[in-house]
Order: sequence, then structure tokens, then C-alpha cells
Amino acid sequence: MLSPAKVMIIGSRPFDGQHVKQYPERFASYDFVITNGFPTDEECRRFLDGLTHILRCETPYSMQPIAEADRRGIKSYIQHNVEFRDHLNRPELPRPTMFLSPSAWHLDVMEAKFPGLVKLLPPPIFLQDFARARAANIGRRGKRRFLFVLGKPAHGDRNGVMLLMDAMHRSRTDFELVVKSQEPIRLFLRDRRIIWDHSAPEEQQMLYEGFDALIMPRRCGGLCLPMNEALTSGPPVIMSDTSQQRRCPP
Repeated sequence: MLSPAKVMIIGSRPFDGQHVKQYPERFASYDFVITNGFPTDEECRRFLDGLTHILRCETPYSMQPIAEADRRGIKSYIQHNVEFRDHLNRPELPRPTMFLSPSAWHLDVMEAKFPGLVKLLPPPIFLQDFARARAANIGRRGKRRFLFVLGKPAHGDRNGVMLLMDAMHRSRTDFELVVKSQEPIRLFLRDRRIIWDHSAPEEQQMLYEGFDALIMPRRCGGLCLPMNEALTSGPPVIMSDTSQQRRCPP
């Protein structure tokens, strides 16, 4: 969407495990480099050559490129997860040109701490990318079928999968719950109503096809892409009533 001149891919195997599949072919049309875990200072310096702007997603992984970019006059941006924003506790860290907040969650905290350096910038969602799923879901019939997008278990059970398992343990209604993850996971609960799905869909909308609702009792966090994508695909979303989920619809 941004058509970047270069892409740095964080190779996650050193901290996620060697079994984790990487997809470098998705970036074949770009000038890209894959790191072996967290980027080294030398990798960051080489990566900045010839650039005028850099965008770091969620976390910079290393503060070295932010400081080096400032020395070279390169504009730097961090689209941050505020719960992992080290700058809030360590104000001496190198600051980017701008912090980009994908949701309004704790935006006031960031603006108070870094006046003039924070911008609310929710990412767009493209309706046409989910049109087929929406058409299928709107006309769906049959047994109630619910979706939970786990991806990978999040820090602090952020997306509430354990809350959902507790609710399933107490529920007696006949329906189907599909839990989608990026890789095989330990079964949280043995229940004939639960389908554990770790397939890798080729299109994003395939995650949301064939469902009546998304269930996500989210505890915290800013941007919730599964919420936005599910709503775009037709199913309503059953989730916790929190400010960031009320203020940033797709």
C-alpha cells in the first residue's frame, strides 16, 4: 500500500522458534533484508542508506535507527502499540519525528508526554478486499457459527482467549466456535463445539467467511484489526465495551 523503497523484515525464529514459517516471497517485489532476530546496529546503518523517511511498525526493535536517522536528517515514524511504548518510561530514548497512533486508546497520555509529536492515524481498510466474504456471510443459514481470531496467544491474554474458554466451559447452548491460529496450539479446552483451525488462508477475507459473529473479549490494546475486518465482512462483533473499540470503527 505504501510502496516502500526498502523493507526490513524481522526474522522471528530466534525468539519464536525455528519451526515458525517465514514468507519472504511476499516481499519479492521490494528491496528487502531479513534479519536474524533483532536487527544489529550495522544492519540498521546500511538499511538507512539512500532513504528520506523510515516507518517502524508496532515497535522499533532497536532505537539505533531512530538516533541514526536523526543524525542523517531522515524523518522517522513509529506506528506504536502504546502498551509497549518504551518512551513513556524512558524519556531519554531517541525520539522519532512523529509517533503515529493507530487508535485513540491512551492518545491523551501520549500527547501529554510528547506534545506536538503524536498524530492519530487509523490505518485504512479496503471494502473491496472483503466483498466476497460479506456477500457469503449476509446470506448465511444454518447452525450458529462463531469465530475467534487468536493468531498467536497475546501478552497478558490481551485478546481474551482464556476468558472465552471460561465462557465455553459454562455454556450449554449448541453452536460452533472456530478458533483460528497461526500455528498448532495446545488445546485450551476439549469441547466438541470448538474447532481449532491453524490453516493458512491465501486471502485475508478467507479468515471471516462463513460466520455469524466474531467473539473477542479483548482486555486491552489499541487497534483491533480482526474487529475492523470482521465488521467489513458482515458479521457483528461481540466484545468488551472499551473506549478504543467504540471510537475507531472501520
